[in-house]
Amino acid sequence: YSLAEKYFTLSLEKENELQNYLNVAKMYSNIAVINELKGKYEEAIIKYLTALEYFEKEDYKKGIAFVYNNLGVVYDEMKHKNEALKYKLMSLQIKIELNDSLGMASSYNNIGVTYEELIGNNDSALYYYNYALDLYRILNQKTNYAVTLQNIAAVKTKKGLTDEALADYKKSLEIFTTENNQQGKAWSYRNIGELLIKKEDFKSAEINLTEGLEISKQIEDKKTELEITGLLADLYYKTNDYKTAADFFRHYSILNDSLLNIENQNQINELEKKYQTSQLENNIEILNRDNQLKSEKLNFNRFIIIGLSIFIILIFLVSYSLIKLSKLSSERQKSALEQKVLRLQMNPHFISNALSSIQNYILDNKSDEAANYLSDFARLMRQTIKFTVNDFVNLSD
Repeated sequence: YSLAEKYFTLSLEKENELQNYLNVAKMYSNIAVINELKGKYEEAIIKYLTALEYFEKEDYKKGIAFVYNNLGVVYDEMKHKNEALKYKLMSLQIKIELNDSLGMASSYNNIGVTYEELIGNNDSALYYYNYALDLYRILNQKTNYAVTLQNIAAVKTKKGLTDEALADYKKSLEIFTTENNQQGKAWSYRNIGELLIKKEDFKSAEINLTEGLEISKQIEDKKTELEITGLLADLYYKTNDYKTAADFFRHYSILNDSLLNIENQNQINELEKKYQTSQLENNIEILNRDNQLKSEKLNFNRFIIIGLSIFIILIFLVSYSLIKLSKLSSERQKSALEQKVLRLQMNPHFISNALSSIQNYILDNKSDEAANYLSDFARLMRQTIKFTVNDFVNLSD
């Protein structure tokens, strides 16, 4: 069951991704059936109701009827008769609207079960069983017909109609034999044997129960084998065959313990799987947490590196800017000093006197003297400007 549930869950996730909501509903229904078989009725109801929501959104009437019917069956198991009957009747109504004869027959039979086993209304149970029987006969559903016939026989037994019940059980056995349905034959022999014990026809009861026991062993139906073993123990006790009765009681006890052990082992296996799954989920969570911490640490380190890089670049740019500004300032100071030196070297009063002398030579028509003086003055000016850029000047110059 656990493996089936696992694959149904995987399929559910895939169908959700594909947004195929009709199949999503079917997967929820399948998971609900698994939970029902495992006896997890509350979880089964939750899954069925989820499936119902999707079926209703898709307006899939057949699916809605299926879920209603199965909810009724789950509430049967939980002994909630009102809820069981409500959902089964709702399922029947939809099947009638769809003209689903086979589905209607199944619903009639299921409603009969609720009236018989939970409500205790045998007349209503027979009413619905007979409706199902008629439909199965019309549809030529022989196996379902035989099963419903056994249900009718069980109600007739409760009502004290043992002869009619025995006839129905025998007719059911004939059908199961024709259909080669070994499971049905085992049930029939068991029911006939039990009824014959009540009628105190112990010899015939022994024959039927022995035949049913052999078939149940062949098909490995432990539950039916257990029931028949208990009936045989009761039969031999009532016929004063205490030794044989003790043997069957002992065998019954062994079978019962075996079934309980199987059930317990299944529960243990289920718990172990849950524990392993839980451990795996915890390990995955721890790994994810470690990865998250490592990722956060890596991001933090990356942030620090980027921050330091930006800080270093800023320091470089600021330093470069300061150095450049300092260099420009130095050049400005140097230029200003050169101009100051030039102004100091080239005294304005001296220049004015020199130019006045040259002017006088020109006015006196002493062109040669004026030219020589002007040449000397020009050479002096050129040397003065030239020496301005030098830190030192030779005495010879």
